[in-house]
Amino acid sequence: MRSTDLDFNFFIFLGSLLFLLPLCLSSHGHCLDSTCGLPFDPHLDINSRCTENDIDYTYTACNNDSTTTRMYFWKPPALCDSRNFSLPQPVSDLPCELLNCGKGNYVSLTKKRCEPCKAGTFNDGYSGIRWESWQMWPFQFVTYCAHLPGANCSPWKITEESISSGDNYDNHYLNNYLSFSLVLVTPGTLSFSYKVSAQWGSDGLLFTSNGVLFFGTSDTHGLWVDYTVDLSPGFHRVEWSYTKDKSISGGADKAWIRRLEVTGLKRPHDCKVCPDGTYSLDGATSCLPCSSSSDNPRCQKCTSEQYSLLGGTCLPLLPCEETDYVEVKSECLNNQRQISYVWIQPQGYCDQSSKQLPSPRTEPCDPEQCPGGYRRTGEGECEECPEGKYRPSEGGPPDCVTCPVGQATNLKHYLLPHFNLLHLPERFSTGCRPLDLQSLANNCFSQGWRSASTFLDSGSGHGSDVVSWLSYDFTMKLEGYISFNTSMMCKEGDKLVFTVDGVERFGERCINSASHCSRKGHDVFSLGSVKQHQITLSPGHHIVSWSFVKRSPPSPNCDRAMISGLMVVGGEQGGSTGCFTCPPNTYDVESECAACPSGTSSPANSKECTACPPNTFSAQPGTGCSRCGLNTYSPRGSTTCFFSCSNLTLLLPSSNHYRTWNLSLIDQQLDGPLRYPDVDGEFYMSVCSKRPLCNENVTHVCRLQKAITQVSTDLGSLISFNSNSAGDLLIDFSEGSLGCSARLRLQCDVGSAHSKPILVSSLNSTDDGDVSCNFEFKWLTQLACSVCQLSDFNYTLGPCRRGKQEKIYYLSPESVGKCIPRWTPPRHTFVHCMEVSFSKGEITGIVTGTVVGVFLLVISGVMSYVMYSKNRDLQAKYSVLVDQQSNDFELHSKADQFFDDEEDQSGVPPAHPDNTGDAKRSFVVNMEDVDFDESQQL
Repeated sequence: MRSTDLDFNFFIFLGSLLFLLPLCLSSHGHCLDSTCGLPFDPHLDINSRCTENDIDYTYTACNNDSTTTRMYFWKPPALCDSRNFSLPQPVSDLPCELLNCGKGNYVSLTKKRCEPCKAGTFNDGYSGIRWESWQMWPFQFVTYCAHLPGANCSPWKITEESISSGDNYDNHYLNNYLSFSLVLVTPGTLSFSYKVSAQWGSDGLLFTSNGVLFFGTSDTHGLWVDYTVDLSPGFHRVEWSYTKDKSISGGADKAWIRRLEVTGLKRPHDCKVCPDGTYSLDGATSCLPCSSSSDNPRCQKCTSEQYSLLGGTCLPLLPCEETDYVEVKSECLNNQRQISYVWIQPQGYCDQSSKQLPSPRTEPCDPEQCPGGYRRTGEGECEECPEGKYRPSEGGPPDCVTCPVGQATNLKHYLLPHFNLLHLPERFSTGCRPLDLQSLANNCFSQGWRSASTFLDSGSGHGSDVVSWLSYDFTMKLEGYISFNTSMMCKEGDKLVFTVDGVERFGERCINSASHCSRKGHDVFSLGSVKQHQITLSPGHHIVSWSFVKRSPPSPNCDRAMISGLMVVGGEQGGSTGCFTCPPNTYDVESECAACPSGTSSPANSKECTACPPNTFSAQPGTGCSRCGLNTYSPRGSTTCFFSCSNLTLLLPSSNHYRTWNLSLIDQQLDGPLRYPDVDGEFYMSVCSKRPLCNENVTHVCRLQKAITQVSTDLGSLISFNSNSAGDLLIDFSEGSLGCSARLRLQCDVGSAHSKPILVSSLNSTDDGDVSCNFEFKWLTQLACSVCQLSDFNYTLGPCRRGKQEKIYYLSPESVGKCIPRWTPPRHTFVHCMEVSFSKGEITGIVTGTVVGVFLLVISGVMSYVMYSKNRDLQAKYSVLVDQQSNDFELHSKADQFFDDEEDQSGVPPAHPDNTGDAKRSFVVNMEDVDFDESQQL
């Protein structure tokens, strides 16, 4: 036989063996793996002999002759001793149609056909497995950590009721995995409940199936959340991962999982035996509980000293106690009322002969007033105040009064202080079931909770491992709360769970309360510790439930939970305790405050709403009018603000120059997601209008965190436009959730391709350690360039033709690279000019005269240059002569002075040589002989 012919379940068996091979067994700690410390089943004796309960089977794939073979294998972890017990031989040649016998039938191996289940057995078609308690690790689970070298990681751990992700508050940068492998042979489901408390947005729980992320969350606010995923036939690997970043821990820093169930694991081919206290007929799909009237041989008859549970089990009668009856007050008559005592119904679990009811008595009527919101009627009963009227909680008039004009009654108080003994109040329902949904043994005594005058209790006489539940269905008109008191008389292991719309809000355990059970008194709230609870509720429909989980066997005085003082504030029923002035953005409608419609607002204490003024808006009812963003506008009574997406024009700062942008082209490229490596999640933007972006969140920009939290954060639903001196367009988004905001800075780059914005700032480090949600994006792209306008162009004039010159436009140098010339300058724009005409002869004369004039100018220039050169030479010669004359005259003056001095000393003129006088005369002669030509004088 080929291995490919085997069913997938056979490979589960092989895989389980491979998984168990490397595991080590510790004889002291009962541990499957000494490195993780996973507890082993303490009740499993690994040396015990194998029995039929240790065997399972599967079917091979159908052959060509439409037959299959049943193959047997040991159930994992297969730790029993099989030396004296072997696997049955395979059964071959079984028709393939036997694989679909259906509910109420089984496969007869001898007859090789489908047969109906015998009486006392059943086949409900259930093909799954369920874990509701975690005393040990199932063999299908594996846990391991992935972290940096040197870091620490605490693996997943089990507690009595859940699995937790370990203690990693001081550990960081890790992934703590819990994986579970399974094979489905039919379509099935995986269901579980989880709870998370971690650093918001950074740490948390991820759930994947076959590598596909189904959800991630950081905080469930202390609530258990139910989750179900559909699975197709075949192999599946599901995984829970508790993920932590590199720093900061928040909350309890932990995740929990409980109530896990998988269906579709195998086709049910066998009938199961009905449990004790139940019976069935041939071909049954379920078992029926035995009762006192059942005559089936499997059902036993209870004696007079016994009472019967709903499943038919007989238990000894309990002794009746003071907690099994209550006092009942009659209506007032002549200021007197009758006090009598009755057994709480249903009865039958206790021996009434062991306890006698107290005798009736008479007492004065209670002088105390009705609670707030209620008034006393003539019969002495309390009734709700009518609409528009109120009565204070303490003091005040005995009757209800009307609210003043402009004020409305506050939240309605619906109080349920007294309960009818015969049935539950209106809109209440109850029931009781086995704790294990797979169990057919019903150990409930009654069908759930009972009405007991001033309180409700979970019922008495129930057996072990049952859940008695009570539900209340109502509608909240405004945000308010539900409050009540709880008291418990029970044993360790029992607990009371309260849920709102299926989500657990608190759980209260019984811890060693046997001392309360032994106390006497018919007021059960004096026996156990009383706790007060108040749970906030939002407007809308709600279902709240109280579930008493009873694990202990029946016990007198010690087997129930009680609630009293139940009150709903803010619902549709009840009376009001006061009036208040209608707050701003609401108005008084028949003594109730109603929210102003969108586009309107109002001051406090108003009877009507008025339209929002221009350039303001109101998007949601009751929110008031808000100012529009910069460079946007709105008319009167608007619900939004407006701007031109295709022609947004802004004045640049410190200039008189305008820029215009076509934002519709930008919007086409911003259709996300925008992802950045250092930031968790994806960003989505829409400039021209608000759209459903992240999780249908209608806004301009949002962040969808997917790695840790599948949560949408609104980064801005109000848009503003501005520009800087460089010509950048600044788009600011504000009014986001939790004070979040964003800015998109558009920078023009004519040559840039159509890329995506880059994240330049996330401001993700604050003083208190929280992650900020204020982001700035920059986009350098051609789409960010404004549209060129007429002011961005210069022009020159063309030739003058027929009295006109055309304006020829070109982009000015200061506008080059600052705008895109999508705007077309005007063409065929002209200015007037003067045009002069000449004949051919006139043109020839003009040309000739021009040539002659130019020639004469050249000749004149040459002659002027020659004359200038000659005069320059004469000037040089003249300068030399002037210098020489000056020197000779100086010498002559000195000689005359010398001779004059000699003559003065002797009185006789001195004798001079001849040449001296000749020289003197010669000098004079030479000077006189110089011939000056007047024509050469300068």
